[in-house]
Amino acid sequence: MNPPPNPPLPGGPPPHPDPRAGQAPPAPVSGAHPGGTAGRHPTESLAPVPAASEILVVDDEEFNRDMLGRRLQRAGFQIRTAVDGRAALAAVGERLPAAVLLDVMMPDLDGLAVLRELRRHYSSHLLPIVMVTARDTGEQIVEALQAGANDYVTKPVDLPVLLARLRTHLALRAAHLSLAERDRKTRTDLEIARRVHRRLFPAALPAISGFSLGFGFAPAAAVGGDFFDLVPAPQGGTGLFFGDISGHGVAGALLTALLKTLLQNACREEPNPAAALRRLNDRISDEFPEGFFVSGLHLTVYPGRPDIHLVSACPDPGLLVRADGSWQALPQGAPFLGMFPSDALPDGDFPASTVALASGDRLVVVTDGLLEVRDPAGRPLTLSGLGDLCGQLVHLPAPAFVEALLARIAEFAGPAGSEDDLMALVVRCDGDPTGGTP
Repeated sequence: MNPPPNPPLPGGPPPHPDPRAGQAPPAPVSGAHPGGTAGRHPTESLAPVPAASEILVVDDEEFNRDMLGRRLQRAGFQIRTAVDGRAALAAVGERLPAAVLLDVMMPDLDGLAVLRELRRHYSSHLLPIVMVTARDTGEQIVEALQAGANDYVTKPVDLPVLLARLRTHLALRAAHLSLAERDRKTRTDLEIARRVHRRLFPAALPAISGFSLGFGFAPAAAVGGDFFDLVPAPQGGTGLFFGDISGHGVAGALLTALLKTLLQNACREEPNPAAALRRLNDRISDEFPEGFFVSGLHLTVYPGRPDIHLVSACPDPGLLVRADGSWQALPQGAPFLGMFPSDALPDGDFPASTVALASGDRLVVVTDGLLEVRDPAGRPLTLSGLGDLCGQLVHLPAPAFVEALLARIAEFAGPAGSEDDLMALVVRCDGDPTGGTP
């Protein structure tokens, strides 16, 4: 991400925009030394100076400021100077330099106090600070390094050593800023991908006579590979497809867009759900990159009828939770979609089943990430743990049930959260077999 804007510092005016953002190097200001390369010492041309390398030289001795500033300018740096600690804080607050050369022994506010104040606002990556000291005692050097100094040099300053150290820290700063900018752009791209991925889900849940639905999705990162969609169904039913692409992140999100197209085409071409999943399976085998599969469950819900038809390509699709809080696992399915050609499926087809619901019963369909959530001690939630949580929430309507379930799972995971996407669908029977209300 981008470094924060310069905050105001004690003794300085309000901050100005960081000159790193595509602007030309700042011109010398009051206290800077004239440019020019004539008479440059041979040892001062060790390597090219990075662009926008403005150095703030802080020393209460005019002779030291003048001598060091001139020699650094001959080496290609732009220079600003500050006569004491408070002037240094004001100068940094006005415009962030590329690095600071900071004298240790100064009146009023010494170099260590200035260092500690600057480190409250700027990391050692963003603002390298090299201490300049007349004493090279180990105790003082350790104190400066522990307070956040990047490096130190002793007086009288050995210029080749100083230049080598400055260039090293400026190169590290440039690498850090480049990585921070890449990180910012990546986060922006991931956020866009997350929004696009979420738009692949239905804008609203369908209204089905005798039933209420709830749906919840919590991606582990900015984007995920979980997928939910409405699909054509035979005999006036409503088709629901609930799936999870192996892996998560950008690859999973990109493949969900392809999955949506393949799924819709398969269900239009094959009205029978089992036949549609066979066709989808073969197309995933052909179209997906090697090593990517889909765990999927097709549900058909009929208005006013208590039975729900399932076709499963999912090892643990979820639970049937009764109105009294008891539960049982839904039937396990065939191998993942895309893992085998349809004519090589172990049982010759994707298994189909029918689940009958009484008033107040509900199907709770989840992706594997939810079952694999671990508590701070490393213990997974498992299907049994999910059943216990669901049993405590049966008094809630379907939308509130899903919201409370994901909140309970977040509590279970603790501060570390989940490593995988979490998605849950609830289909609750609100009426008796004839469509009446409970």
